[in-house]
Amino acid sequence: MRSKKGQFYIIISLLLVVYLMMITMPENKVNEPQHSFRQLYENYMEESSQVINSGIYDGDLNGRFRNFTAAFIGYARTKNPEFRLSYALAHEDTLLLGNNIGETISVNAGNQKFNLSSGDYAVVNSTENITLTIKNRDYPFAFKKETDLKAVFIKSDSKEVIIHVEE
Repeated sequence: MRSKKGQFYIIISLLLVVYLMMITMPENKVNEPQHSFRQLYENYMEESSQVINSGIYDGDLNGRFRNFTAAFIGYARTKNPEFRLSYALAHEDTLLLGNNIGETISVNAGNQKFNLSSGDYAVVNSTENITLTIKNRDYPFAFKKETDLKAVFIKSDSKEVIIHVEE
């Protein structure tokens, strides 16, 4: 029978090799690009102008824009789960408001004041200046064109807020 001492050293050395490999192996992490939020914002604004033009041409701007935003939110959350937005789309004498922030927002549209729940939209027969109150911060918007889109993009952790206003 062979020496038990040699077998012991071989087993200990194998255990040490396995232990060292476990310590030195890099940890697999999914690194999300830090600029994905900004890319989503830019993509939404670029695509929305095409949807607005198509909706005006077809005569169903509000329906098309709501459907586009719902589809975009679904897509955006696959890229960045913290992506949230709220928008105000003025066209002729109506204002389409949408809330995808994840909490209720307050809307002050001239003499109309109301709350808009997350996932809801509202159509207001006015294109007066409005103020959206989101997470206790006011975002005032003035509409200067016949068709004008204003949007607030927020990360759900509130560390980054982008307000889109085209002059």
